[in-house]
Amino acid sequence: RDTLNTVGHEIEHTHDMNIPFYGRTPIVVSGCGGPIGVQNHYAAPKANAWKSQDHLKGYGLDWPSGTRIKLDGGVKLKRILPQTDKVPSAQPRFAVAMDFFDLLEERVFLKFESEVEDGPFRVVINENLPEVNFIDQLTLVARAGSKWVEFETVITEKGPRVLTVQAPIHEDQFQKKVMSKKNPVLFLRVTFNTVLSETKGYSQYNFNSPWLIRVSIKKNKPKFLELAGFSIERHGKHGEIPNFKWYRKNFKNLYPYNRELPKSDSTDD
Repeated sequence: RDTLNTVGHEIEHTHDMNIPFYGRTPIVVSGCGGPIGVQNHYAAPKANAWKSQDHLKGYGLDWPSGTRIKLDGGVKLKRILPQTDKVPSAQPRFAVAMDFFDLLEERVFLKFESEVEDGPFRVVINENLPEVNFIDQLTLVARAGSKWVEFETVITEKGPRVLTVQAPIHEDQFQKKVMSKKNPVLFLRVTFNTVLSETKGYSQYNFNSPWLIRVSIKKNKPKFLELAGFSIERHGKHGEIPNFKWYRKNFKNLYPYNRELPKSDSTDD
């Protein structure tokens, strides 16, 4: 057949669940995104989707799980979960879901830019994400020699869709350790609050783990009689695929590769 009619059911793990198959052959479909199972029973996105069962356009994560089927002529199913208190590492991290969404969709931050050189950054958050303030802090982290240097930003205005952020672009240390470099190694660290932890479709997440993204800073085109501002974007070359040669060079014990890597992963520092 070219098509199949399907019906989605959220299988409760607390008791057996009767699924009506109406005499047809039952097919149970399970999906997995990496080591953590992906539950696809969340509906398609719509306005105020975070208030219902909708969840990151279907790219969200859940606890790893299985489905028990009783082959006794009945239709009972049961969801099997790990003992969450004994296997805390199995808890999905919200940072991973954000990275997955960022790569497969239109980016978490649709804009992260300042209109003028000395102005604040306007950060626009994707409309398909929850319309609630779930970001706690944004920090720029640069590699300077053999050390990591952190540059805190200040969120002066925080709305569900737009943030106003003061970043230390013009501070002497940032100019010296980042802006003066030809190819600076710079990351954006995003930390989250737990405002989503009581929302259906998000309560399973660990919100303590930060989201770390390789980024670059670009000078915008100047406007009439004004100095151009800046844009912060996911790194075009190593924002998705890490620069493994750079990691091997700087962290030999953590990345002890002993083979040649593809030229596309050549160092750029």
